Amino acid sequence: LSVPDGRVAVAWEVAGHDGERRLRMSWRESNGPPVAPPVRKGFGHIVVSEMVASAVRGEVTLDYAPAGLAWSIDMPAAAVLREG
Repeated sequence: LSVPDGRVAVAWEVAGHDGERRLRMSWRESNGPPVAPPVRKGFGHIVVSEMVASAVRGEVTLDYAPAGLAWSIDMPAAAVLREG
């Protein structure tokens, strides 16, 4: 998003997993400047990797691939969806 051609693709799905419905969501950046892992983990990193995971009892994955940052979370669907 820091360059005009930069793009973000967001996708999600709800699927069953061991008798529990799971929500999987991903964010993938592309066409931006090369990405490198941060030298230090600041507040933003803590928010997107630890606080979000804790709030929804999920697992977060961060990938600092040179072609673009990828972030995903896998969580119980009940943590964020009203079902019924």
